[in-house]
Amino acid sequence: MRPRIRVVGVGHPDRGDDAAGLDVLDRIRARAPADMDIVRAASDGPALLAQIESLLHVVIVDCARGGGAPGAILRLDTASLAALPPAHRHSHGNALAEALALGEALGCLPARLTILAVVGERFGIGDAMSPAVRAALPSLASRALEEATCTNTG
Repeated sequence: MRPRIRVVGVGHPDRGDDAAGLDVLDRIRARAPADMDIVRAASDGPALLAQIESLLHVVIVDCARGGGAPGAILRLDTASLAALPPAHRHSHGNALAEALALGEALGCLPARLTILAVVGERFGIGDAMSPAVRAALPSLASRALEEATCTNTG
């Protein structure tokens, strides 16, 4: 049986601020209700789509390049994500954008999909997480859990 709610963390653990989505998973895992599945995102678009397709409710947590000051938290849906310039959508690759475009074309996106992204500034291999992103993690984790447990699926 597929879970009713899924939180997906996107990121790379060795690329500074890009680890924010993965850190959030660790922060909410113990507080997650039984009907919530918490997973690390697949690294390519079709595999990521397989993780989210046709679910009732998905919250994706990621890190963005730009879109505000470092540490700012952005709340996006598929329409607002599409409106962002490609350079601001996420901090790495195109897996998320590819999964969402493919899911929209196939008509299999979740009934409710929210993307929470913290604006980062350090993305190099081996970089430490920036102080601004590190300071935003507790709030990002709380917002992800709040979004995922919200009962309004409309």
